[in-house]
Amino acid sequence: MENIGKISFERQTELGRGYGGTLVCRGRFEQRNVAVKILSKNYFKFFQREVSILQSVDSHPNVVRYFCSEEDNKYYYIALEMCTCTLDEWISRSDLVKKINPTKILYETALGLSFLHTMTIIHRDIKPQNVLLCIQPTGAVTKLSDFGMAKDFSHDSQSTVSSMSLSDNWMAPELSSHHKANRSTDVYSLGCVYYYTLTQGQNLRENSKVLSSKQGHSVVLANALIMNMTKLEPNQRPTSAKVASNPLFWKAEKLLNFIVDISNKLEKRDSSSDQIRSEMKTIESDIVGGDWLKKLDAEIVRNLQQRRGYNGTSMEDLIRAIRNKRAHYEETSNEIKEIFGQLPEKFLHYWTSRFPKLIHALYIIANRYLLNDPTFHNLYLSE
Repeated sequence: MENIGKISFERQTELGRGYGGTLVCRGRFEQRNVAVKILSKNYFKFFQREVSILQSVDSHPNVVRYFCSEEDNKYYYIALEMCTCTLDEWISRSDLVKKINPTKILYETALGLSFLHTMTIIHRDIKPQNVLLCIQPTGAVTKLSDFGMAKDFSHDSQSTVSSMSLSDNWMAPELSSHHKANRSTDVYSLGCVYYYTLTQGQNLRENSKVLSSKQGHSVVLANALIMNMTKLEPNQRPTSAKVASNPLFWKAEKLLNFIVDISNKLEKRDSSSDQIRSEMKTIESDIVGGDWLKKLDAEIVRNLQQRRGYNGTSMEDLIRAIRNKRAHYEETSNEIKEIFGQLPEKFLHYWTSRFPKLIHALYIIANRYLLNDPTFHNLYLSE
């Protein structure tokens, strides 16, 4: 065991290696287990920048925590929060994969990156090896780590970065043409990490962007989100905050409220509702797949038609049916409740399993026509 100031460590307990021969090993700091990052003194600029950035951002739960730094004649030493594994290691370990919902990992990495961007920090090296998972009996937390390449862009919204120092599989394509790194290049890299996570280790550059042949509303949302994050044109990518607010990460209750609020909006006769209605008519055959009534259980159809008539080819009528059945759920017979399942998860699944493109289509429409509507902006569309 070596001791440098307040940090003690064992080099043979290697956890990983990084750019320029950087070593990470197990260590101790003030009676706690830590990861110790060891950098050559040839990399003073990287050390100084990483410590400075860590000190400014480590209060966020999705950013690795910094404890202290020391130095001797040859090396700098940084004591960091010890986590269970990297995202890369998690994917290769079936015993750990079962412990965490992949969508939770995606959401928390987006939260961490969004926080960095609000703090005017570009990470510049988002990849599975730099996403850490801290797994405890109480749950798991995802954390962004390794800020050796990161930079504060408060005085310049873009920064030069050598493509030689980046990982090709995660690097935004414009960086290979000597473009400067910015927030959109981080978003591209995060999109590649998303694909890697959801496909259990496949690389986006080498595979189709279709995540799975099994369609579900979450798969539709994830595919669309990744495609937007990895657009070739940087200014067409969403911000990290917009990624974190995507309906892929919404709870079932919020998704149901969103559908209901869209339906309620269409009850008002104003310019935006007319625009929404017109757009729905252009896409409804793709969304509802013909007569949507034929996709429901016969008992549900009979129950619906007791109160009013529904046009089975109308997307507007479909979301009206969802709204009405949700509103009158408690008054519904036990037979109908059993078919739907409990609110909100099972009830939502009943509809989205039959119409997996519905939520994504409504989200696109809402972003197009309802950004200035206070209800939708504050509850669903704000970044």
